Amino acid sequence: MERAAGYEIFQARDSDLHRIADLLDGVSSFLLEKGIPQWRSPTDRAVLLDEIRAGEVHAVRRGDRILATFSIRRRKYYWPPDETDFRDGAVYLYRFALGKKWFGKGLGSEVLERIEEFLFDQGVEEIRLDCWAGNEILRAFYSEEWIYLPR
Repeated sequence: MERAAGYEIFQARDSDLHRIADLLDGVSSFLLEKGIPQWRSPTDRAVLLDEIRAGEVHAVRRGDRILATFSIRRRKYYWPPDETDFRDGAVYLYRFALGKKWFGKGLGSEVLERIEEFLFDQGVEEIRLDCWAGNEILRAFYSEEWIYLPR
């Protein structure tokens, strides 16, 4: 099993756009082959660039290689507008994608643990996972890693 020793989480920059979009497109194609239309492909690079500039997009790298990407929203966005339990210290973790090369090697669990530490170190109190209800693979993965209650 490959371990993620020596990797770091960082906020994406404009110069990371194409590598992150390519990673997302690769994962999206893989999921689509499995019948899971998780994201639109190809990735809308203009939207992704806006999110990078808004500080929402992060990546995990080892050396100069991007292994995974995820995005964070600190405002109420996905949950129904009448929901009142979204606290100020809560964030949405969305568009988590691990490069296809790393599937099945235990790296996803390790990366999620590191993301959790990274966010809690920044004062986050609650992490809400965004997941399309039809993505059984991701729902199962999240259920193994964290408490996941599908809506």
